[in-house]
Amino acid sequence: MLNFYMIFINSSMFFFLNLLLRYYCDNIKITLNFISFFHASISTLMSLYIILNNHSESLIPFINFSRNFSIGYFTYDSLMTFKYSKGIYKIGYLYHHFATIFMLTHNCFIYPIYNIIFLGELSNLPGYFKVYYKLKNEEKNLKKLYFFKNLEKVLFSIIRIFFIGYIGYENILKYGITVLSNVLIPLYFIGVYKTIEILLFDKIQKY
Repeated sequence: MLNFYMIFINSSMFFFLNLLLRYYCDNIKITLNFISFFHASISTLMSLYIILNNHSESLIPFINFSRNFSIGYFTYDSLMTFKYSKGIYKIGYLYHHFATIFMLTHNCFIYPIYNIIFLGELSNLPGYFKVYYKLKNEEKNLKKLYFFKNLEKVLFSIIRIFFIGYIGYENILKYGITVLSNVLIPLYFIGVYKTIEILLFDKIQKY
Protein backbone atom coordinates (compact mmCIF):
# COMPACT_ATOMS: atom_id res chain seq x y z
CA MET A 1 0.00 0.00 0.00
CA LEU A 2 1.01 3.60 -0.49
CA ASN A 3 2.64 5.28 2.45
CA PHE A 4 2.77 9.01 1.78
CA TYR A 5 5.06 9.60 4.73
CA MET A 6 7.61 7.08 3.37
CA ILE A 7 7.25 8.54 -0.13
CA PHE A 8 8.06 11.94 1.35
CA ILE A 9 11.06 10.51 3.25
CA ASN A 10 12.42 8.80 0.12
CA SER A 11 11.89 11.89 -2.00
CA SER A 12 13.65 14.00 0.64
CA MET A 13 16.55 11.53 0.63
CA PHE A 14 17.06 12.11 -3.10
CA PHE A 15 16.93 15.88 -2.62
CA PHE A 16 19.50 15.59 0.18
CA LEU A 17 21.71 13.39 -2.01
CA ASN A 18 21.45 16.00 -4.73
CA LEU A 19 22.61 18.74 -2.36
CA LEU A 20 25.43 16.56 -1.03
CA LEU A 21 26.74 15.72 -4.49
CA ARG A 22 26.43 19.34 -5.64
CA TYR A 23 28.73 20.28 -2.77
CA TYR A 24 31.47 18.07 -4.21
CA CYS A 25 30.63 18.32 -7.91
CA ASP A 26 29.74 21.56 -9.68
CA ASN A 27 28.43 19.77 -12.80
CA ILE A 28 24.67 19.45 -12.32
CA LYS A 29 24.39 16.97 -15.21
CA ILE A 30 26.81 14.55 -13.55
CA THR A 31 24.94 14.91 -10.24
CA LEU A 32 21.55 14.21 -11.79
CA ASN A 33 22.95 11.34 -13.85
CA PHE A 34 24.48 9.69 -10.77
CA ILE A 35 21.26 9.94 -8.75
CA SER A 36 19.30 8.42 -11.63
CA PHE A 37 21.88 5.63 -11.84
CA PHE A 38 21.63 5.06 -8.08
CA HIS A 39 17.85 4.67 -8.24
CA ALA A 40 17.94 2.49 -11.36
CA SER A 41 20.51 0.14 -9.82
CA ILE A 42 18.65 -0.30 -6.54
CA SER A 43 15.29 -0.56 -8.28
CA THR A 44 16.61 -3.20 -10.70
CA LEU A 45 17.91 -5.34 -7.83
CA MET A 46 14.73 -4.99 -5.77
CA SER A 47 12.51 -5.80 -8.74
CA LEU A 48 14.63 -8.84 -9.60
CA TYR A 49 14.34 -10.08 -6.02
CA ILE A 50 10.54 -9.73 -6.16
CA ILE A 51 10.38 -11.56 -9.51
CA LEU A 52 12.68 -14.40 -8.41
CA ASN A 53 10.46 -14.93 -5.36
CA ASN A 54 7.34 -15.09 -7.58
CA HIS A 55 5.78 -12.01 -5.98
CA SER A 56 5.30 -13.95 -2.76
CA GLU A 57 2.81 -12.39 -0.35
CA SER A 58 5.45 -12.74 2.36
CA LEU A 59 7.30 -9.98 0.49
CA ILE A 60 4.51 -7.41 0.88
CA PRO A 61 6.54 -5.19 3.29
CA PHE A 62 9.49 -5.33 0.87
CA ILE A 63 7.23 -4.62 -2.12
CA ASN A 64 5.76 -1.63 -0.28
CA PHE A 65 9.27 -0.35 0.47
CA SER A 66 10.28 -0.77 -3.19
CA ARG A 67 7.14 1.03 -4.37
CA ASN A 68 7.58 3.96 -1.99
CA PHE A 69 11.30 4.18 -2.86
CA SER A 70 10.59 4.51 -6.58
CA ILE A 71 7.62 6.85 -6.20
CA GLY A 72 9.81 9.03 -3.98
CA TYR A 73 12.48 9.09 -6.68
CA PHE A 74 10.09 9.88 -9.52
CA THR A 75 8.54 12.67 -7.45
CA TYR A 76 12.02 14.14 -6.90
CA ASP A 77 13.06 13.69 -10.53
CA SER A 78 9.83 15.23 -11.82
CA LEU A 79 10.82 18.46 -10.08
CA MET A 80 14.36 18.19 -11.46
CA THR A 81 12.99 17.54 -14.95
CA PHE A 82 10.62 20.50 -14.68
CA LYS A 83 13.52 22.71 -13.64
CA TYR A 84 16.27 21.58 -16.01
CA SER A 85 14.68 19.92 -19.07
CA LYS A 86 13.39 21.81 -22.08
CA GLY A 87 10.89 21.32 -24.89
CA ILE A 88 9.69 17.87 -25.88
CA TYR A 89 12.13 16.21 -23.49
CA LYS A 90 10.44 17.90 -20.52
CA ILE A 91 7.00 16.72 -21.68
CA GLY A 92 8.25 13.19 -22.38
CA TYR A 93 10.03 12.69 -19.07
CA LEU A 94 7.20 14.22 -17.03
CA TYR A 95 4.71 11.89 -18.72
CA HIS A 96 7.07 8.95 -18.14
CA HIS A 97 7.24 9.75 -14.42
CA PHE A 98 3.48 10.27 -14.12
CA ALA A 99 2.73 6.99 -15.92
CA THR A 100 5.27 5.05 -13.85
CA ILE A 101 3.93 6.41 -10.56
CA PHE A 102 0.41 5.56 -11.71
CA MET A 103 1.51 2.02 -12.59
CA LEU A 104 3.19 1.58 -9.20
CA THR A 105 -0.09 2.33 -7.42
CA HIS A 106 -1.66 -0.79 -8.95
CA ASN A 107 -1.72 -4.33 -7.62
CA CYS A 108 1.53 -6.09 -8.56
CA PHE A 109 -0.10 -9.48 -7.86
CA ILE A 110 -2.38 -8.83 -10.84
CA TYR A 111 -0.30 -6.72 -13.20
CA PRO A 112 3.35 -7.41 -14.17
CA ILE A 113 4.52 -4.14 -12.63
CA TYR A 114 7.92 -5.29 -11.38
CA ASN A 115 8.70 -7.15 -14.59
CA ILE A 116 8.29 -3.82 -16.40
CA ILE A 117 10.25 -1.91 -13.75
CA PHE A 118 13.08 -4.46 -13.84
CA LEU A 119 13.37 -4.44 -17.63
CA GLY A 120 12.95 -0.68 -17.93
CA GLU A 121 15.60 0.18 -15.36
CA LEU A 122 17.96 -2.53 -16.61
CA SER A 123 17.80 -1.06 -20.11
CA ASN A 124 18.68 2.37 -18.68
CA LEU A 125 21.89 1.32 -16.91
CA PRO A 126 24.39 1.48 -19.83
CA GLY A 127 23.10 4.95 -20.71
CA TYR A 128 24.18 6.37 -17.36
CA PHE A 129 27.77 5.24 -17.97
CA LYS A 130 27.63 6.64 -21.51
CA VAL A 131 26.42 10.01 -20.25
CA TYR A 132 29.08 10.09 -17.52
CA TYR A 133 31.99 9.37 -19.87
CA LYS A 134 30.68 11.83 -22.45
CA LEU A 135 30.33 14.56 -19.83
CA LYS A 136 33.85 13.87 -18.56
CA ASN A 137 35.00 14.40 -22.17
CA GLU A 138 38.40 12.78 -21.66
CA GLU A 139 40.22 11.01 -24.48
CA LYS A 140 41.31 8.19 -22.18
CA ASN A 141 37.64 7.26 -21.68
CA LEU A 142 36.84 7.05 -25.40
CA LYS A 143 36.84 3.23 -25.52
CA LYS A 144 34.58 3.03 -22.47
CA LEU A 145 32.25 5.61 -24.02
CA TYR A 146 31.86 3.59 -27.22
CA PHE A 147 31.45 0.34 -25.30
CA PHE A 148 28.55 1.65 -23.21
CA LYS A 149 27.08 3.46 -26.21
CA ASN A 150 26.91 0.21 -28.19
CA LEU A 151 25.70 -1.77 -25.15
CA GLU A 152 22.91 0.74 -24.66
CA LYS A 153 21.86 0.41 -28.33
CA VAL A 154 21.56 -3.35 -28.06
CA LEU A 155 20.01 -3.58 -24.60
CA PHE A 156 17.63 -0.64 -24.91
CA SER A 157 16.27 -1.60 -28.32
CA ILE A 158 15.73 -5.29 -27.49
CA ILE A 159 14.17 -4.66 -24.08
CA ARG A 160 12.05 -1.59 -24.84
CA ILE A 161 10.63 -2.73 -28.17
CA PHE A 162 10.37 -6.52 -27.87
CA PHE A 163 10.36 -7.57 -24.19
CA ILE A 164 8.25 -4.74 -22.79
CA GLY A 165 6.10 -4.75 -25.93
CA TYR A 166 5.37 -8.45 -25.46
CA ILE A 167 4.50 -7.98 -21.77
CA GLY A 168 2.09 -5.19 -22.67
CA TYR A 169 0.51 -7.21 -25.49
CA GLU A 170 0.09 -10.25 -23.24
CA ASN A 171 -1.44 -8.12 -20.50
CA ILE A 172 -3.98 -6.58 -22.89
CA LEU A 173 -4.95 -10.04 -24.15
CA LYS A 174 -5.50 -11.16 -20.55
CA TYR A 175 -7.29 -8.12 -19.09
CA GLY A 176 -8.40 -6.14 -22.12
CA ILE A 177 -8.01 -2.39 -22.49
CA THR A 178 -7.94 -0.81 -19.03
CA VAL A 179 -7.18 2.64 -17.65
CA LEU A 180 -3.68 1.39 -16.82
CA SER A 181 -3.04 0.12 -20.34
CA ASN A 182 -4.30 3.41 -21.78
CA VAL A 183 -1.75 5.25 -19.65
CA LEU A 184 1.11 2.86 -20.45
CA ILE A 185 0.61 2.54 -24.23
CA PRO A 186 1.89 6.11 -24.87
CA LEU A 187 4.79 5.32 -22.52
CA TYR A 188 5.69 2.33 -24.71
CA PHE A 189 5.80 4.53 -27.80
CA ILE A 190 7.95 7.06 -25.95
CA GLY A 191 10.35 4.15 -25.43
CA VAL A 192 10.18 3.31 -29.15
CA TYR A 193 10.94 6.95 -30.03
CA LYS A 194 13.86 6.96 -27.59
CA THR A 195 15.15 3.72 -29.11
CA ILE A 196 15.10 5.21 -32.61
CA GLU A 197 16.90 8.27 -31.29
CA ILE A 198 19.59 6.15 -29.64
CA LEU A 199 20.07 3.97 -32.73
CA LEU A 200 20.07 6.74 -35.34
CA PHE A 201 21.12 9.95 -33.63
CA ASP A 202 22.68 9.00 -30.28
CA LYS A 203 21.80 12.33 -28.70
CA ILE A 204 22.43 13.00 -25.02
CA GLN A 205 19.93 15.70 -24.22
CA LYS A 206 18.10 14.87 -21.03
CA TYR A 207 18.96 18.13 -19.28
